Amino acid sequence: MTTEMFNFEENMVDICLKLLDRSLNYYDNPAKDARSRSDPIYVGRVITAMHCSVFRCGPASVKAVLEGHTDFKYDVPFVFAEVNADCIDWTVTDDGKKVRISSDTKRVGKFISTKRVGSRQREDITNTYKHPEGTDKERRNFVFATTRDYSRPEEMYEEIEEEDAGEVTTEEPGSGGTDEGATSEPLPPVTIRFKEVSRLINGKDVNLKLVLQSQSSDTRPLSIHISVQAMKYYGVPAGKILTEDKEETLLPGKVLSIPIVIPFSAYHRLMVENESMKVTAVITDKGDGENRYLATHDIVLMDPPISITAPAQVRLNALASGDVIFTNPINKTLTNCKMTFSGAGLFRRDIDCKPEEMYEEIEEEDAGEVTTEEPGSGGTDEGATSEPLPPVTIRFKEVSRLINGKDVNLKLVLQSQSNDSRPLSIHISVQAMKYYGVPAGKILTEDKEETLLPGKVLSVPIVIPFSAYHRLMVENESMKVTAVITDKGDGENRYLAMHNVVLMDPPISITAPAQVRLNEVTYGEVTFTNPINKTLTNCTMTFSGAGLFKKDLDFEIPDVLPNKSAHVKYHFAPYKKGVKTVIADFDCDSFRDIKGTCTVNVTE
Repeated sequence: MTTEMFNFEENMVDICLKLLDRSLNYYDNPAKDARSRSDPIYVGRVITAMHCSVFRCGPASVKAVLEGHTDFKYDVPFVFAEVNADCIDWTVTDDGKKVRISSDTKRVGKFISTKRVGSRQREDITNTYKHPEGTDKERRNFVFATTRDYSRPEEMYEEIEEEDAGEVTTEEPGSGGTDEGATSEPLPPVTIRFKEVSRLINGKDVNLKLVLQSQSSDTRPLSIHISVQAMKYYGVPAGKILTEDKEETLLPGKVLSIPIVIPFSAYHRLMVENESMKVTAVITDKGDGENRYLATHDIVLMDPPISITAPAQVRLNALASGDVIFTNPINKTLTNCKMTFSGAGLFRRDIDCKPEEMYEEIEEEDAGEVTTEEPGSGGTDEGATSEPLPPVTIRFKEVSRLINGKDVNLKLVLQSQSNDSRPLSIHISVQAMKYYGVPAGKILTEDKEETLLPGKVLSVPIVIPFSAYHRLMVENESMKVTAVITDKGDGENRYLAMHNVVLMDPPISITAPAQVRLNEVTYGEVTFTNPINKTLTNCTMTFSGAGLFKKDLDFEIPDVLPNKSAHVKYHFAPYKKGVKTVIADFDCDSFRDIKGTCTVNVTE
């Protein structure tokens, strides 16, 4: 099950316990692990170890972090360092010498956030972990955290100032990222920033500009080293994308704009599994090699567009369908494609769907066809026309109600606006479809030879017997009827029409009192009549309902003869107030998930 906000299903405890059963602690010693699960600290550390490799973080007192009590359990020193650390940038020269470029006290510990209660919005909680940067309280608590002594803060301030002496750090805002430029006396100020030339979309080349401006009255020959790295979501480099060296001259009072292009071909392999790129520019003043400047810029690529549609309103336990469209944005065939669908209360598990499987048969038979959609009755009909043929309309018509257990009767209706008779070859195939759109098996195929007269309607009957579809439709949700129509006068001209058939369940009757009392045993009844000329075997009835049944209630039912009814009496003791729904689910060898529902109002 995919966990989402507000998703507190009644079996959530079982899900959590199953997660704990996957921990290294459980595999090492299941009995000891189970005994320790009454300790929330133990459980918290096991869970963090599972998503942070073998490293464990937490729990830690937020107030202790705020006040600098780094001697408190369990991971206060680590969390304190996380929110109060300074970032020092170094470069390594060709001879291996490390040169300190800048020190930034503000980069770490900003925008500490959590999810706002009852909302998908972010809530900033930075001030609960640290006092505002640079304030007296923040400095005082920092001294206490590192010395455990409030009595000599002045001495500690002096040590900090000595460490940072001579370092002047300036930050320049970048577009969509963080840019830092560091200047060191006696050089005049230099501003360094990145500019995004176009929208940053995954699948397209990334175009940036490195913009430098000098307030000096002298010309500055510069050596510029640019590197681009892929970054993991927790800030660790995942690999180098490209490096580039440039020699430029910065004129006094002028703006120097240096283009940076990161081709999709250079970044796509590393960015499949990673979240962002970091562009770093190290600029050396060739007049004095000891003077270096640094600028960094974080790039988060936008996803290519994907379109998903579904009905705005659907009914409980009724099949609904939607559509997803994704267009390949690159000049390369996408392989190993998969679409995963999830949603609390909609899917019992994540559904993986491979697009190439969906229309495999159609693509083999009708590759290159252009398909247009024509409205049909109760389904989706697509008709394809190709010049220079006159327009042809193709649609399906449902002759009777489509009920599981009965033969399906359709008509394929064609009409020509041509002045000539059209001899046609019609190939009809019917497939069972899984609920996520993948064919489950072939039900029937049929070939017909017909003539479409000018100005006339040609109606071709299609009958899908229950005996042909019932085996495959026990486990599947719908049928797809496909008609491929070939003009025999010109075999290259084909038309395609498709129609989705969703069968209605046979009727099932469920009754229960409209009003019931909390924790009081209540009775109801379900009746199901066998709609087919065959005995139903291996029959079961399952009852469920949030707030009514603490677990599913199963009944085994004797075989049901043709045209005979099965009657099941059930009982429940509601344990939650409000309007609740009783769900009855009938299964047998010939049918699956025949559901009936009724509502009850539970009061005290």
